Amino acid sequence: MTPDTSSDIISTGAFLSARPRLKRVYAPKTHSAEKRKKVPVLSDGFLSWIIPTIKISENYVLNQTSLDSYMILRTLRFLRNFFLATSVISCIVILPINIKSNPETEDMSKYSAANLYKNSNYFWVHLTYYVITIALVLYILLRESALFIKLRQRDLLKSRYQKPEKAHTILISGLKNQYLNESYLKSIFDILPGGVKNVTVNKDASQLTKLIKKRDKILQDLEVTLTKYTISCEAAFKMANSKHGSSNTSTIAPPPLPHKIVFKPTQSSIFFSYQRVDTIELLSNQLLSINKEILDFKATKLDTLKNKSSAFITFNKQVSAHLAVQSIISQDLTSVTPKLLDTEYSDVIWSDISLNPYTKRFRLYISMLITVFIALTWGSLSISITALTNIDFLLEAFKIEPDKVNFLTRFNGFIPAMLLSILVSILPYFLQLLVNMEGRPRRSDIDFDVCNRFFYFLVFTVFILPQVSSSFKGIILKFTGILTNTKEVLDQVISFFISSNSLFLTYVVLKTFVSTSIFLIMIPSLLNRSVKPFFFAISPRQIYNAEKPTKFEWQTMIPQHLLVFLIGMNYSAITPLINPFCFLYFQLFYYIYMYKFKYIYDQDQFSLGGTSFVCILRQTFHSLFFVEVVWLLIMIANGITGASGIIRVVISAGVLFYTFGVYNSVKRSVFPYFYYLPVALHDSNPDFDSELLKNADLADNGANSYPEEKIISSPKEESSQKSETDMESSLGSEKSPTLQLPFSIIKQSKGGKLIPEISKGSQKVYSHLIDISKNILVTERNFKSRSFKSKKSKGRKSSSSEFDLDYSDINKQYINPAILTNHFSIVWVPLDESGLTDNLIQRLNELGEGYFSVASKGAFVNNRNKVGIDFDFDFTKFELSTHI
Repeated sequence: MTPDTSSDIISTGAFLSARPRLKRVYAPKTHSAEKRKKVPVLSDGFLSWIIPTIKISENYVLNQTSLDSYMILRTLRFLRNFFLATSVISCIVILPINIKSNPETEDMSKYSAANLYKNSNYFWVHLTYYVITIALVLYILLRESALFIKLRQRDLLKSRYQKPEKAHTILISGLKNQYLNESYLKSIFDILPGGVKNVTVNKDASQLTKLIKKRDKILQDLEVTLTKYTISCEAAFKMANSKHGSSNTSTIAPPPLPHKIVFKPTQSSIFFSYQRVDTIELLSNQLLSINKEILDFKATKLDTLKNKSSAFITFNKQVSAHLAVQSIISQDLTSVTPKLLDTEYSDVIWSDISLNPYTKRFRLYISMLITVFIALTWGSLSISITALTNIDFLLEAFKIEPDKVNFLTRFNGFIPAMLLSILVSILPYFLQLLVNMEGRPRRSDIDFDVCNRFFYFLVFTVFILPQVSSSFKGIILKFTGILTNTKEVLDQVISFFISSNSLFLTYVVLKTFVSTSIFLIMIPSLLNRSVKPFFFAISPRQIYNAEKPTKFEWQTMIPQHLLVFLIGMNYSAITPLINPFCFLYFQLFYYIYMYKFKYIYDQDQFSLGGTSFVCILRQTFHSLFFVEVVWLLIMIANGITGASGIIRVVISAGVLFYTFGVYNSVKRSVFPYFYYLPVALHDSNPDFDSELLKNADLADNGANSYPEEKIISSPKEESSQKSETDMESSLGSEKSPTLQLPFSIIKQSKGGKLIPEISKGSQKVYSHLIDISKNILVTERNFKSRSFKSKKSKGRKSSSSEFDLDYSDINKQYINPAILTNHFSIVWVPLDESGLTDNLIQRLNELGEGYFSVASKGAFVNNRNKVGIDFDFDFTKFELSTHI
């Protein structure tokens, strides 16, 4: 049994054993606090999750999660099908040629193109296969891009109804002088169709933010202290009952209140006095004091806050936002005004949206210097790992006879591949820190940047350098005489790229079995969501945070998948045995993602409007470039003396230039459709809208029931939907899958057109952003919804197809959350069934009247004297502001 197989069996066995016991890690959405995210509970059997996972449809993922999740599944399905086809073709056509060329070879090179003689005519078979696979990948990429454009446009149109504040608002930064005047900005953009609804120039609320963070810390300490005291009261009550039978609360004395030593400076600065104080009373007074300070700040200093160099502009029509973000604001060449579309309120990094452009540029230069240093460091480590962990190299260096340590040869490919995997797994944390330092205005911008940089790091450290270091000694010898020995250097190129196939075959096998099992068991999440909370999560708020669905780290996973595609594509013809393992890799990840998208990942944290597919598309094209360059070098090194060799080189160069031309054409002509809504759709035609609305799920699943995979509809609609959603084959129909819109009802306009009527619940700014990780209570009076109807001048007729949408008060929505924060706090503690804390809670509520209140609903103390969360409790009663 090989080491990777043993590791795979252990990891998979651990997952099967832990899954039924640790639902907060492996199925948090089955008991999510938000009903709209809940999914049916899985049974506890070891293998009971497999059949439900296989039954999950891609259409379900699209409707119940996000377009990003759906496009990732489609990408994995396309790669799976591609390597399934190449596995069959290469093993039937290419593999027999490789074996036949030199049957005397005994090692793994017997199955690779390294077995071919130089300038062999058999390379025509490999080259033809390579050209066909490149053409197939390009065709599928273009077809998937066409489908994505349709889905992306529908997603943009859906955002008119689901998230109108996001669809109609742009973020503009780098403003100065008169552009910081809201009226002046409004006058500039008012020429666009429908005009401007609202302009909000951001304020410098750093002082208020510090106060709120300080209050968060005090609140957390108070909740932890009160929770510990509640648990001790419950324990005392249970002990009294066990000793004396049924006891009355009035006959049991509450445990003593917790105290702490507080040091205070005396009149002499050298000495300190100390005092033993009631911890709960101390923290309660501190919370009361800081809430009063916040109230006073908002009452007296809000009007004096300075403007920052950024603003949110909200338009009456969605198309105006798309036009504005592509426009030039000022004729001043020194004015730097980046504009961002589709900015989610929760995605904004408020401390960075107003950074000076020149400060950002300076930070970028510093970050790039550090990035280059990390690249050199990681490159050196990669070369060292591949060269120094080679068993043959080590045996020769220490002059050990191979016959005496025969068992070590089994680890010859496994050790460097494993160490490379560990090396690249650490890298994203450093990249995340660097990109954070650069001052990106949105969290999603950081993710996109990390995704791109991580991909190039992987290509450099895993794909390029190991091929060089596999013949490290030969490279030094050959390149020292490059001026007089050019032909010999070119001869080495083919051996560099072809002879390293065993390392990459082992790497893909390792990723297929070990990486998939480790990804399934989720070790970091297991530590953060189970082990860590068991020891460190005490209060209900801390327990609740540990129970929330986790985020999908797409920015680190996508580059790893495309690295496997790059390696598999490059060695598909050179080493045909790599194709089945690539197929198995993408097949396993396809179903693992199916499971995680439904039962684990929080869709709200991975909802980028499908734009993550743009990263996939770009990196796939770049992978093709790397593959084509390698093949061009192989063809050159294989021999260009004869006509046959020259033609092979010309074909390889032609493929490279053709792919480059396709990519430039896609960037120029197709990429704009990925981001912007065409002007022709500003007033959608009836057919487009009726198709969009016809496929809507009119049932309010989020409020009344679990989301179901099967959409209930009439027989006529079922047949229509079935024809539209049969997209299981990546080479199948291009018709778009069905989409669901959460409209409560549909009404008919005077022109006879179906339009949505937004429910009252959807008008709340924070109607579904329930996160009690923060202490800020947002009361109803702060966010009372206002109906909005676009104003029309007299005599101007409105189009019958135009929607009159009612949505939240954007003027409040896109303001720094610190400014919107209430001065009232909820202290969340578990319910004390013993009643021993009743007098204490009453005293605290009297003390904090108007500034804080102690709430004990939704949490309890279980039989093990640990805090439990009642997920049947409606947490929407506490509407809480987040994202400070």
